[in-house]
Amino acid sequence: MPPNPRPESPGTTSDPPAPGRTSRLLKIVAGLTAVLSLALAARQVTVFITDYRARQTRVRELLATSALQSRAGDHPAAWTALSQALRTDPGNAAVRSAREDAAMAWLENARTGSTSPTFTALADTLSPALTEGLLHSDSTRKADLLAHLGWADFLRWREGRSDLSPPTRYREALALDPHNPFAHAMLGHWLLWQSDSVGPAAGHFRDALAAGRAREYIRHMQLSALGNRRSAGTAVELIRVANEMRSSGDSVPENARGELWTALSGSFISPAADPPPALVLAAVPPADLLATYRWLFDGSGYPAAKGASYSYQLAALQEAAGDTAAALAGYRALIADKQGVPDGLRPRVTQAVARLSGKH
Repeated sequence: MPPNPRPESPGTTSDPPAPGRTSRLLKIVAGLTAVLSLALAARQVTVFITDYRARQTRVRELLATSALQSRAGDHPAAWTALSQALRTDPGNAAVRSAREDAAMAWLENARTGSTSPTFTALADTLSPALTEGLLHSDSTRKADLLAHLGWADFLRWREGRSDLSPPTRYREALALDPHNPFAHAMLGHWLLWQSDSVGPAAGHFRDALAAGRAREYIRHMQLSALGNRRSAGTAVELIRVANEMRSSGDSVPENARGELWTALSGSFISPAADPPPALVLAAVPPADLLATYRWLFDGSGYPAAKGASYSYQLAALQEAAGDTAAALAGYRALIADKQGVPDGLRPRVTQAVARLSGKH
């Protein structure tokens, strides 16, 4: 008889899983894992793209805002907006460049007061952005940045940092870009800050204007530098520059009209005229000087408070330009003004009427 079959142990199966079934299960699991990984990766990519687009939108908004604020002269707000943009996208080259521009513009218009930082604090805040810009700029841009770093040093120098040498930076800029308008204008300003000698500074301002950019800023620096001095030579140069600006179609900043009035009044109104009228008229032809005077003051509202002084100066310029009829009429109007003509001016008006009466 055949032997009895071996009894099966309780809890065991009679047949192991087929190898093909195991392989299929593993493939299914692997496929599901791959699908889930792809889905997660796709989700991460979507989040990244969405976040990137949101950051770029925010950066564009901040760039546009800062541009508006800068044009309005609100340089602190423009700087703050660009600092926010840089934190939003630290590697954005356009933001870095705009921030450098904002730093230069703020330095050019540096002011102090109850709501403004000291010059030193402002220079310390803005200089790092300019220094960083030196690392990724071409020679022209680097020269702009160097010149403004020199101006930052000048602002610190004004507040006691006598160890600094602003012109060193200006000359470094000119070594990179011999025609750099900022470096030439700032160096001209420095020379006049140190001396009444007009010639060397005038040469730098001419070179700055020849560069063909930043013209308004250059004229502002030129007028400010000359207005800071009180000498016959700088007064004549100030008047000559104003005449040149009129001929070139430049505009005069309102805050420069006072300096120009002082220069012209010292020539034609002051009893001890300094510089004397002859010195001024040798630098600017009388007809041009009369045209410049009217361009500066007629309709500006500035000479309204000057009253008789303005009327006398206009008549004196008309006389110098050869329009004796208009000059005599102006002098006679002053004679008729019993109250408005200062006692010190009245004898000169009387002499002018006597001098011109025989000609008409």
